Amino acid sequence: MLDAGFGVSLGAALAELRELDPQWDVLLVGAMGMVHPKGWRAYGANILVGLVAGTIRSPRVLSPRLHVPARPMCTHAYVLSPSGAAKLLAACPRANYHVDVAAWGVRSLNLYCTSPLLAKQAGGGHSTIGGGADRRWVPSFMLDSYTGAEFRWAFNGPVLQLGSLLLTMGRSVFSSALLTFLALATRSTLLGLLTLCWVGIQLLLINALKVQPRGYVVLNRHAWPRASAAAHAREKNA
Repeated sequence: MLDAGFGVSLGAALAELRELDPQWDVLLVGAMGMVHPKGWRAYGANILVGLVAGTIRSPRVLSPRLHVPARPMCTHAYVLSPSGAAKLLAACPRANYHVDVAAWGVRSLNLYCTSPLLAKQAGGGHSTIGGGADRRWVPSFMLDSYTGAEFRWAFNGPVLQLGSLLLTMGRSVFSSALLTFLALATRSTLLGLLTLCWVGIQLLLINALKVQPRGYVVLNRHAWPRASAAAHAREKNA
């Protein structure tokens, strides 16, 4: 969903960004996560997601239109410069599953975000990356009005996939919370260690599976390598 005056606002932001940083790589006009221009005091629960994703930048406001976000997610609305596209092709040639987590975590990217966001995801649709299609039983309410993150969408968001096993955000949080509750209720050292192991395994897998240089995209094992090769060829001939 685009804000009213999207084209004018985007044009003004790009013009200002070119003046502030001629070497810019990425301008996010829509994102999730730790992207509020007010910084840490406005991130809320997004901090947990950012810590799991890693590679947190130092947030700073550049102007009323532009800021550097701490840890963005999602690829529904962004602008790339030629240098940004080249960096992403080199750093994430074959990203596994959550390409947005890998891409926006590339430290060398000169990455910026508009203030306010100019585009938001339309909630309620089916996931295109493996989430369960029907989650109407999950309550629907707004988690973050700034980014447009909605609970049902976040609950059903895929976290990682190993073979046929799909771990969604809801399954991850529920299983971790249940183990924590049982460990505290029973005061069981074994359950406590099991809880720590389960949380640690999830964190390790999420970060380990961000980018696999010798791997393939989960949903389309053959299209991504050809697409990357074609993009490299076009860049070489340009």
